[in-house]
Amino acid sequence: MSNQPKYRHGGPVEDDESTADESRTLPSVHERIPVVGGLLTGAAAALTTYVLALLATFAGRQGSNAWGTTESPPHVMTEAGWTTLMNLGAGLNIDGESPSRGVRYGLFHFATSPAYTLLCFLLIVGAGYGIASCVETNSVRERLGASLLVVPAYVLSAALLATFATWEPTTDARSASEIQMVSVDVADAVLYPGVVFPAVLALLGASLAIGYRAFVANRDPY
Repeated sequence: MSNQPKYRHGGPVEDDESTADESRTLPSVHERIPVVGGLLTGAAAALTTYVLALLATFAGRQGSNAWGTTESPPHVMTEAGWTTLMNLGAGLNIDGESPSRGVRYGLFHFATSPAYTLLCFLLIVGAGYGIASCVETNSVRERLGASLLVVPAYVLSAALLATFATWEPTTDARSASEIQMVSVDVADAVLYPGVVFPAVLALLGASLAIGYRAFVANRDPY
């Protein structure tokens, strides 16, 4: 094959044609990054986090009366919502204030359980790791960006839980602390359980996936 440059219309033909051909062979962004799969993975992680809190809350209600003399405690789904949000950084408001007045409910003990908190974190880290592992290129930026696909599901779930997980006891159900309403601030829930913690943990999972792939690619086969 001749190495002489080709000419067209009196001028040489540059090599950008071959470059263009190569670029056309690259997969598109949607083919490189599993967008739908990433969103579904985030939704599964968020749902699993809530379901685990729901099962644990239900089991705790069967074993002991965590709400003491309260005759009409909040619904199990409401308490599970508080637990989910509290483990990811949100604060529970009692009459618009933080629960620092000695109110000691079983949900506080469960919400601060290291085992459950660690499990919540591992779910997000695992989701970020799985999504980053499925990216079809070696681009670190694309892998890190793809792991953030878990965030939209947590934003949505945090907003929904904070909106609906409220409880106002009746007069007969009041405890000695005279609670009027228990709720979670929606903005606080969206910021921390919805964005900050899921994003940081998902990026951690993606970093682990990147490190593992680099280790496998560079290790001595012998």
